[in-house]
Amino acid sequence: MGRRNRGAAWKRFKDQLIHRREHQVVCGFRTRQLESNETIRKNNLARRPDYTGYTYNTGYTYNTGNTGYTYNIGNTGYTYNIGNTGYTYNIGNTGYTYNIGNTGYTYNIGNTGYTYNIGNTGYTYNIGNTGYTYNIGNTGYTYNIGNTGYTYNIGSTGYTYNIGNTGYTYNIGNTGYTYNIGNTGYTYNIGNTGYTYNIGNTGYTYNIGNTGYTYNIGSTGYTYNIGNTGYTYNIGNTGYTYNIGNTGYTYNIGNTGYTYNIGNTGYTYNIGNTGYTYNIGNTGYKYNIGNTGYTYNIGNTYNTGNTGYTYNIGNTAIIEISSFWD
Repeated sequence: MGRRNRGAAWKRFKDQLIHRREHQVVCGFRTRQLESNETIRKNNLARRPDYTGYTYNTGYTYNTGNTGYTYNIGNTGYTYNIGNTGYTYNIGNTGYTYNIGNTGYTYNIGNTGYTYNIGNTGYTYNIGNTGYTYNIGNTGYTYNIGNTGYTYNIGSTGYTYNIGNTGYTYNIGNTGYTYNIGNTGYTYNIGNTGYTYNIGNTGYTYNIGNTGYTYNIGSTGYTYNIGNTGYTYNIGNTGYTYNIGNTGYTYNIGNTGYTYNIGNTGYTYNIGNTGYTYNIGNTGYKYNIGNTGYTYNIGNTYNTGNTGYTYNIGNTAIIEISSFWD
């Protein structure tokens, strides 16, 4: 009887020991393991930048802190700071990318070369420059920027729809709406204040800095300086255009050939010479100047419509002769 009692007690002792060990494994060790995983997760989060949203396919990046969804970041090279607020779909630069911090939606940024600073405020759909891109910081909507070559500074304030120069683009800093800028060649400075609809020169464009509305500038050849103050509707020379700097309203300038200096003060409605135009610098209102041939110097007011060569006209009145020949 006593032996049977000792055997039953020993069995109960073994059962309690096994149960205690199982309890330690299930409760004790598992609890410590969960705490260890939580600690590891917190440490990992502390070692990397915070983000809110989804991030897929991240290459080499130092800081990514987007708020929203981030689908693809796959730069080749160094990427220092990407901190968009909103949706960021594709960023795939090749080279160095220092700072991208748009506020709003950013769909595609895929520059090839160095990209230093992109910090638009609003929507940015497509930026795909080839070459160096230093500073793009538009405020408003930016749809398409796809220059080929070097792009130094683009900082429009308002809406910027399409900028797609081929060559070097140094400074574009319009204030207002900028719809289409698509020069082929070198573009140094475009800094209109107001609305700029279409600038699409072919060749070199050095300085365009109108104040007011600028609708269409589409010269073919070299365009050095266009700096009207007021409204400028249509400038579409074919050939070389050196200096156009009217003060007031300029409606239509569409010379074919070389245009050296046009610097009227007041209103200029229509200048459409065919051939060479050297100097037009009237003071007052200019309604219609439409010579065919060479035009050297015109300083008239109202209407000049000679056919042939026009060397020097400096009257202040209506020119009633139909032609003036050498």
